[in-house]
Formats: sequence, structure tokens, C-alpha cells
Amino acid sequence: QRLEPHIPFYVLLTAEGQVSRVLIKRRSGYPELDRLAAEAVRQWLYEAVSSGAEWREATIVFEIP
Repeated sequence: QRLEPHIPFYVLLTAEGQVSRVLIKRRSGYPELDRLAAEAVRQWLYEAVSSGAEWREATIVFEIP
């Protein structure tokens, strides 16, 4: 049986589309996966936003054999 934790986030974007803040909406139950997912999300780059700053939702799914 595969383990596939889903980790949803709230992501605050700058006007340039960079991630300035990451909040975990629901933890996976695996602290190391939560930490790795948050680190990955911080590196994402979105399209520029016109409002100056904008919250978005994002989800990372880990597939563990």
C-alpha cells in the first residue's frame, strides 16, 4: 500500500509572484514531510499579481512507495 500524504498550504505572494509566507493549512502527520513541503513551496514562483500581495492555496502530494 502506497502512502500519499496531501499537505495543503496558504501561500502569500508578492507583486512579483515570489512566495513571501507559507502557512500549513493541515499537517500530514509526518513532521519531516511537512518541513520539506514548506521548503519546496517557498522556492516556487508564480505569475505576477496585480494586487500587490495575494494569498493563494496550494497542495503538495508526496508519493511514498
